[in-house]
Amino acid sequence: KEIDIIGMEEGVVVFYEVKFRKKKTHFFNYPVITLKKKRNLLEAADNFFKEHGYEMPFRFDVVYVSVDENNKPSIKILKDAFSPFI
Repeated sequence: KEIDIIGMEEGVVVFYEVKFRKKKTHFFNYPVITLKKKRNLLEAADNFFKEHGYEMPFRFDVVYVSVDENNKPSIKILKDAFSPFI
C-alpha cells in the first residue's frame, strides 16, 4: 500500500494519487479510484500519521496526467477527490 506523492498545502497534508494515460482523454473518461484503492490509500495515510506522529487535517487529491500524440503533457488535479469516510 503506497501513496504516490505527499505534500502540504496551507497547513493541510495532501495525499496525491497519480493516474497516467498515454492518449489525451476527456476528463470524464479518466479512471475512477476504486473502493479497494481508496481503502489502501486510507490505510497508507493512517500509517503515515502514526509513523510521523502527526495530527493534521488531510485530503486526497488525484492527479491525472496524459500525453497526446506529440508527447505534449496535460495535467489535471482533482482536489479533495474522495472523502476519507467511506
